[in-house]
Amino acid sequence: MIKKLIIYSGFVLLLGWWIYRKLYHPDETGIYKVNQSDIVHFDSIRGPEGALHIPLQVFTPWTKFAKGSTSRVAILLTDTNSSWLALVHGFKSAGIPFLVTQNYKAALKHSMVVVYPTLSPRYLNIEALRALAEFPRKGGILVAFNVTSEGISEVFGFKKSAPQYKRYELRFERTVVENSHMGNASNWIIRLGNKEAGADPIASTSYISPLNKPLAYYEDNSAAITVKPYAKGRSYAIGLDLGYFLHKAYNNIREDLGVSNLLQISPTADVLMNLLKNIYQQNCANAVTISPIPENKKLSVVLTHNVSSKKQFFNALYFAHFEHSQKIKSTYFIQAKYISDYAGVAFITPSNAKYLKKMVEWGMEIGSQSVTATDKFTYLSNGTGRESYPDYQPYVYDSRKVYNATIAGELRVSKFLLEKVAGVTVNSFRTVSYQVPQSLPQLLKASKYQYSSSTTTNRTYTHRPFPLNYGYDNFAETGLFEFPVTINDEFSASQLKEQFGKTIEMAYELTNFQGTMLISLNPDTLAKLDFEKDLIESVKEFSWVGSLNDYASFWKARDMVEIDMKDDTVLEVNAPLAITGLTIQLPVGWQMYNYEPLGLPVDQYGDKLWFYNFKGKARIYFTRKTL
Repeated sequence: MIKKLIIYSGFVLLLGWWIYRKLYHPDETGIYKVNQSDIVHFDSIRGPEGALHIPLQVFTPWTKFAKGSTSRVAILLTDTNSSWLALVHGFKSAGIPFLVTQNYKAALKHSMVVVYPTLSPRYLNIEALRALAEFPRKGGILVAFNVTSEGISEVFGFKKSAPQYKRYELRFERTVVENSHMGNASNWIIRLGNKEAGADPIASTSYISPLNKPLAYYEDNSAAITVKPYAKGRSYAIGLDLGYFLHKAYNNIREDLGVSNLLQISPTADVLMNLLKNIYQQNCANAVTISPIPENKKLSVVLTHNVSSKKQFFNALYFAHFEHSQKIKSTYFIQAKYISDYAGVAFITPSNAKYLKKMVEWGMEIGSQSVTATDKFTYLSNGTGRESYPDYQPYVYDSRKVYNATIAGELRVSKFLLEKVAGVTVNSFRTVSYQVPQSLPQLLKASKYQYSSSTTTNRTYTHRPFPLNYGYDNFAETGLFEFPVTINDEFSASQLKEQFGKTIEMAYELTNFQGTMLISLNPDTLAKLDFEKDLIESVKEFSWVGSLNDYASFWKARDMVEIDMKDDTVLEVNAPLAITGLTIQLPVGWQMYNYEPLGLPVDQYGDKLWFYNFKGKARIYFTRKTL
């Protein structure tokens, strides 16, 4: 009887699984025969030839980030089996110069030391612990995460610590000097999770009986970030693993914090990284940092559009014409739709090729939004890597089924066809509905894309770009970058009009922590063009405005810029890639009086250096004014 019951139950489960797959998952067998009259053919266009070569996963060593002068922040890495790579990416994003070391003696030669993942006898010997304890007493700045050892608590000015797993908010203290950079009301409380939505926060530590007013509290009023001032130095204990938090944010191991893309910003990662930057700038005499914004502006506004229907394709021409008239570039993520199916008629046709070329002529960037723009993208198989036009024939059968489609095919065939038809290189990709299968980063790299814009600021908790890791893991970089969307296509023209004031408020909020406003505006109606016109007019005086490719080219070059202070009055800058609009923040009172090489395209505006167009190495000489 039991045996029959087990067999029957197994049969029911198997049948249920088969029905579920048929209803909700694409059929990837490739057996669906597409009517040839539904396929658009271009004479003499076939390809791409050959197969994708998916790169092997090569772990990124911490030694990649081990070089630099003592003017940088030293990250003392106490455990390599941690989220140190995400923390490094956070430092890069914030523009804080740093190096990584496992040698505590080398770290203590710097003015500021960040111990990661934790300062504990488990990872450091007694000699190292004593030296680190003396560091702030001798004038150094010491930062550590999840400080739980009672023998070290006195260094950070609290009696003992208490671990907790259900703290959902950080509330910053308004009166402490370290938080003086937080000029916006929405930044004073940031989310670590969302209890109502079931989004659990990461583990945290609270500090009991702090001697000084904490920099931040949890919602239960326990201390989350402590400070202990010394005669010259300071120590800070941060009650969460910032690297792990960034790892979850950057690598899509995320829970939605429940923040609206349009009405509210979600800057948790940016606020925490800016706190570290502010500590560095306030306490270190030689603190120079790299602005995330080009051309000495306060905000980056990136204009993008998703085009996935014939109507949107022709509406996009009106948007592009307006942008061209304003000498503004924008990005159009175009579905390479050459097959008519349930989702709509094909619009990448020989007769429409001239319109794509006209958009390119106007200076617009053409990006890809795949071939089918299917909302089943996450469930597709990777494919063979040999998919090519016109033999690759994915077909959207109805709202629940798509046949013959693969991730590799959607990436490489769309890129190939758009490049051939438009006559331009396609660098950027965006998935529909912000779907991010685990294989996406490495398949993007294999397909020769450079940039992705396939997630939102709600999911990443940051309004800045960040590197894409192999398999969305924490060990290997791909060399690609992700640019999360701030305002997305889910809003109608009437909603955009009603909330225009809120949108402008959000733009000003983003200036407080040098964020990026990446707009995805669907040209499904020309009424949305009025929103774009009004937005550009409202922000153009203080914002850099342009396409994803232009901003991403800046960001990629910026990511490689190295800055170091030599002899206290000489700044060395190394830019391996050409960069336009590089801006460097200087300490107050510094004045440039000379530079090398002769003719260097740089000017000083207050406490900012602005490099107009630069590649190579330079030395900038300063005098310091007494304040």
